This record gives sequence, structure tokens and C-alpha cells, in this order.
Amino acid sequence: MPSMYDKKITSDEPTLMVFLIDQSGSMGEPLAEKEGVVYTIAKIAKILTDTFLYESIRRCQRGNVFKPYIDFAIIGYGVSVHSALPKIPLEQFPFSVTKLADTYIAKNVSNPDVDPIIPLPKLEWLEERADSNVTPMLAAFTKAREIVEKWLPDHQTSFPPVVINLSDGAPNDDPVFKQICQEAAEQGNPRLPSDLSQTGLVIQSKAIQDMGTENGKCLVLNAHISARGHKEILYPSTIDEAENIDPLARFMFEMSSTIPDSLREYGTKTMKLKLEPNARFFIFNAGITSLMSFMQFGTTQPTLDDDDDDGSNISSLPPP
Repeated sequence: MPSMYDKKITSDEPTLMVFLIDQSGSMGEPLAEKEGVVYTIAKIAKILTDTFLYESIRRCQRGNVFKPYIDFAIIGYGVSVHSALPKIPLEQFPFSVTKLADTYIAKNVSNPDVDPIIPLPKLEWLEERADSNVTPMLAAFTKAREIVEKWLPDHQTSFPPVVINLSDGAPNDDPVFKQICQEAAEQGNPRLPSDLSQTGLVIQSKAIQDMGTENGKCLVLNAHISARGHKEILYPSTIDEAENIDPLARFMFEMSSTIPDSLREYGTKTMKLKLEPNARFFIFNAGITSLMSFMQFGTTQPTLDDDDDDGSNISSLPPP
């Protein structure tokens, strides 16, 4: 029997990456400052996602041809659930990586006199926002489920979809979760009950994880980002340590996929991560370094095949 999560990506068998990016007001909190530049949580999330998009399209480029190896949905959630890319509307999700070639919103030129905390990619696609007093995470996961369901029937032999959620706080559009938190607070209990299966977000997340392709189930990854310097929880295999820090940790732990053995082996051997059996694709109170590593690990793709599809002839990207 072939191993799971090892499918090579081709033009005929692309994979799907879905990003869910919190754009609530608290994402405007600063994580770091260097040489007068303030790096908010929203800014870091934008840079890391833009960097992945740029690296993806570079990997899909063959001369002046871009191969449709990856499909994307980049969703922002704050005032509404919407496309985080100003030039690609939500109605066009999922879209092919080839569409990124002419939809970027800015170019960056290297400046040797500037030493940024995170190097900027050559191109930018995302809109940086932190302008809402709501965090409709449930609505974002519901939209992600719809997109995955739409994509899967025609891609059953592909590497399974990956959903990555980047947030700094709790959802406020999941009524069951809000009720559970309120009851726990009234009882003076810092821990949430062990059964969170009836919350909307766990239902939607588990529904995504129950779907998949012949090469494995869909993966849901959650990164909770913090500007407050609290202790980080990285890829826990149990919730005990995490929920002693923050009740929200248990909730996001339950929403996250267990790291498959083949990917855990890559994480431990190649990236030198400490991953126990049954570790979850989840980090909590993450700072910049841990978030960068999480994004690298979570977006690791299998080999891109040099198939015979000619793709579309379009102009080259700026050099890396």
C-alpha cells in the first residue's frame, strides 16, 4: 500500500492551500520594532503569506511558463469574510497559482542599508488589515469548508488540501463556544470542559478533516500569535500543558489535525522540530521565529513533477 501524503504534484493533479487570516483590530498589536519599522501581527502574517505565494509561483515557473501546480484561497476575516487579495475576488476561489503572476499589488526592491526582521518578498498580494472589533472565525472556516468541498470531487488523486488559520484571539461568532466560556467564567473554572464537539468551529474543522483524497485526509493547521510574551506551546500531543496557560488553547487544539507520520518525520529530521507521536499541527502564543517555522513546516509541499503541460506563456517574475 502506498504511503499517504506523498503524492507528487503535477499540472493535472494540483494541490489546494487555503489560508484564513484574522483581520480583527487586535491584529494591529506590535510584535517587534526594528530601525523605526513597527511589525504588527497583521504585518507579519501578511509578509509570511506573501512570501509563501512568491516562493510558490517561483517553484511553478519553467522559463516563461507557469505550471498550475497549486490552487489557492486566501481569506481574510474581520468586518466580513472576504478575499485578502484585492485583485482576486472571493467568488473566484479557489484560483490557480498561475493567476498570481498578474495580480500582485506591490513590488519590493532590496535595500542593503535596511535589515528587516523578516525579509520582504519581491512581490506582494495581500491587503494588510486590522480594522474590526469582531473575529468571525466560524464564518471563515465555514467558507473554507465550502471551498474544499467544491475542489475535492475533481482532484481525488491529488495531495490533500491544507487549511492554515492565523489568529491572535478567540472567535466571537460561535455561540456555543461563547456560552461555554461564559459558564466556565461564572463557575470560576479556568478550564473549558473536555467535550467541545458541539461548538461550531470544531464541527467545521472536523468536517474538513473528515474529507480528503486517495492520498490522505485534509489537514487543518492553527497558529495562535501573541504579542504579550507568554509561554509558547509548540505542536503539543496533549492539551494539559496548553490549557493551563489559556482556555483558548484547548479549543484550538481540538480544531487542529494530528501531524501524519510521514510529515512528522520530515519535521523532526529536516526541520529539527520536537514532535512527539500524535503531535498536533498547532502552536499557541507564537512569536515571530516560531511562526516562521510553522509556516515553513505547514506549507511544505511534495515534489513538483516536471510534467509535459505547457501552461500559459506569460512574463517572468522578478528574480529571487
